[in-house]
Amino acid sequence: MAKKRKEPRQDELLAEQIVNGVLGTSTVERDDNSHPGMVDALLDPGNSSGPLTALEISSTTDRAAAMLWSVVDKEHGNTVHPELSWCWLISYQPHARAGGEAARRLISYLAELETRGVREIRRSQGFVPFVTADGVTAGDHAELARLGLLAVSAVPDTERSQGRIHHYSVAVGEGFGPADAVPGYVDDFLASETGANKLRKLKRQAELGRRTHLFLWAEPHHVNIGQPLSNAVLPKQRPTAPVFLDSIWLASAFAPEHVYRWTPQSGWEIVIVPVSGLDQNGA
Repeated sequence: MAKKRKEPRQDELLAEQIVNGVLGTSTVERDDNSHPGMVDALLDPGNSSGPLTALEISSTTDRAAAMLWSVVDKEHGNTVHPELSWCWLISYQPHARAGGEAARRLISYLAELETRGVREIRRSQGFVPFVTADGVTAGDHAELARLGLLAVSAVPDTERSQGRIHHYSVAVGEGFGPADAVPGYVDDFLASETGANKLRKLKRQAELGRRTHLFLWAEPHHVNIGQPLSNAVLPKQRPTAPVFLDSIWLASAFAPEHVYRWTPQSGWEIVIVPVSGLDQNGA
């Protein structure tokens, strides 16, 4: 029985357009679910001598993390909390609970911090607490742990931001340079279930003599990818990529003008997104 045909996602189309714009290729086939094992896109170099390029695209490195961000957006994304007078930035531990009662406890605790005049609390690698402001107690760090948080920080007050809660991701570890989180982020994806599936498909394409490219969209809240990318800062370490993988691309909605690209021959480079990559209508 034939599978139901599927339409490409917008992020897949945009990734195609970016890669085609940089390489000068064009899309000749997309995964429409018509037969098993199809790659997300096949790209033609436009001449008879060059091989096709198989492109796999992913926007998910961790399903649990994606679910967490979805819950946080639902609870706080467009909400002004009347209990709060300040605007707060929060960072969750991986796989924390953020909805329902956990969200209510968070709001109550932030309101308590405002009453006490405490504007920042953070935890270091391994979630070890350290004091970042006068008035922070061991009880505060225990409460952050119960709430599944790595950090809370109040930002300067404005009438437009009062009562809002914004979330972000931080790379766990000490001594991170400007782009040091990037190779580890890629390695985590390659080691994930989704990454393994992508690599299996690309390995089969390599055996057919095709070029193999993997395009990753970083979670938009992961500022340790978006910030160095937007500032054109190159990572120093190489990812742990299999030998059959010809190119890795890493993009972020936080940095729409740039994309990281890694190849075994050239290492990391920063590519300016071509104008064609901004076209949302397909390749």
